[in-house]
Amino acid sequence: LGAPRTVTLAPGPPVSRGFIPFPPADAEGKVVVSVNSTIMVRATLRDEKGNPIASTDNPARFQVGVVPVEGLPQLWSVIDGNRTTSPSQLADEDGTVNGAVQVTLPVGTKAGTMSIFVAVANLSPQTVTVIVRPGIVQQLSFLDAQQEAELQGSLTLPLVRVVGDTLSLAVRASDAHGNPVPDRSVALTIQRGFLTETQTQTTDGNGEAAFTLVLREPGTYSLALVCDGLRLPSDWNKAYRVQVLPKRDNVPAEQVQGLGIPFLLPSVPGGQNPPTVSDLLGVDPAALQGRIARYDPLDFQTPWKFVDPTTPVTALSSGWGFFIKPRQTLSFRPRAGRLPDRDTVEIPLQMGWNLISFPI
Repeated sequence: LGAPRTVTLAPGPPVSRGFIPFPPADAEGKVVVSVNSTIMVRATLRDEKGNPIASTDNPARFQVGVVPVEGLPQLWSVIDGNRTTSPSQLADEDGTVNGAVQVTLPVGTKAGTMSIFVAVANLSPQTVTVIVRPGIVQQLSFLDAQQEAELQGSLTLPLVRVVGDTLSLAVRASDAHGNPVPDRSVALTIQRGFLTETQTQTTDGNGEAAFTLVLREPGTYSLALVCDGLRLPSDWNKAYRVQVLPKRDNVPAEQVQGLGIPFLLPSVPGGQNPPTVSDLLGVDPAALQGRIARYDPLDFQTPWKFVDPTTPVTALSSGWGFFIKPRQTLSFRPRAGRLPDRDTVEIPLQMGWNLISFPI
């Protein structure tokens, strides 16, 4: 018998290629990842018997393409066993001529849907759909910048509203890259005196949640919003404050009314006129002209003085009061003033009769 011979069986022509992503695809062929992560794909070229097609003389050349969430599509070549990289070529990460290539692709920082496909000459490309989900909630912000500024100011001086008013709050939850985060619980805590109430909403597809608060009772409301450990306001020792005043409407003209100013004079920028008594009360000055007087306990000769409701008020003092007999039925709508920035108010008593009114 002659010497034994070794016979090498070559694979047949390519008929298919496997495409395995990691993380693995679900039952619908979709891969779910978070923003700013990566996805690894491995593609294998096989003949009709399932044998991988590998040749050091003529290594297989794959095309790998990405249609990102935003931006232009990209296409690279990947050569079996070749670790060379360039703007148009990716390295085969396994570095072995084995009929398969492996690459790792970033998914970017934009949430949405992207596609990855692999193609080989004369064969139909295979595609996988990648669902890029937003990251964890890293930002909680108000939708309305003006409202945010007003609420931020209420940490020092509370907002002033009247019983029956509504207060709408709308916030957005987003990740570190600005992607809205849906399906997250946002809690609004409302405290008034010893009463505490919590309302909960779930963020929608835009990461937004809205609340509408009806101010049914007078008093000071303290508000805070929390989502996934983030809080508005961010200082856990503070809360947004809203001072709700009782309604003072439909005062009969035949009644004489004594009014204690329930707020302090607002700060006025330089060059601007301070408000008038009419402005502070929200009443037409014609209805008060000659019908409003103030008591001055330091003036022993003429303690009662008529007040011109159109004259700018340059100062107000705790304990001041006004008596009015309006010419018509009025609707009082206090505005322009501010509440004291502390929980208690001292009213110094002076010689003579003093008017002491509840300061809120």
